[in-house]
Amino acid sequence: MEIIIKIEDNKRILYTEAKVESIPQLTECIETFLDENNVSMKIQMQMNIVVDEIFSNIAKYAFDDISGVAKIVCEYSETNKEIVLVFEDNGKQYNPLEIENPDVSLPVEERTIGGLGLFVVKKIMDSAEYTYKNGYNIFKVIKKIP
Repeated sequence: MEIIIKIEDNKRILYTEAKVESIPQLTECIETFLDENNVSMKIQMQMNIVVDEIFSNIAKYAFDDISGVAKIVCEYSETNKEIVLVFEDNGKQYNPLEIENPDVSLPVEERTIGGLGLFVVKKIMDSAEYTYKNGYNIFKVIKKIP
C-alpha cells in the first residue's frame, strides 16, 4: 500500500499499511512538510527518530500476523511554536508510556533489552500522551520550536 496523503493548511495526514518498509516514505513526507515550514534540521532529525521508533512499534506489535493501517498526523503551529505528531492505529491496545524507563546508569551488558527507543522519544519531545478511544490507540507527541 502506498502512503495516502491528505493535505490541510497546517498539517499532513498520512495513511499507510503498518509495515516497517513504510518508514522511509513516511519520514520523507514529514521532512518535506517540516522543510516547507522552515523547521530546523535538528528538529527534523528528532522527528525522524520519533517516527522511526513509534511507527516501527506499531508495525511490529499492533497487529500480530495480520496487516493493519496506521494514520499519522503531522501538524505545524506557528502560533503555538510547536510540531504535533499523532499516531493512530486500531491494533492491540498498548500504552507505550507505561513502559518503565531503562536504567541507563547500568553498564550496557547489564541492561534489560527494550524500552530505549521510547525513552529517547520521551527525552527529545516536550510532551507525550496516550489515549485509547473507540478501539484506537492514539499516541501524541509535541515538540516546541525555539
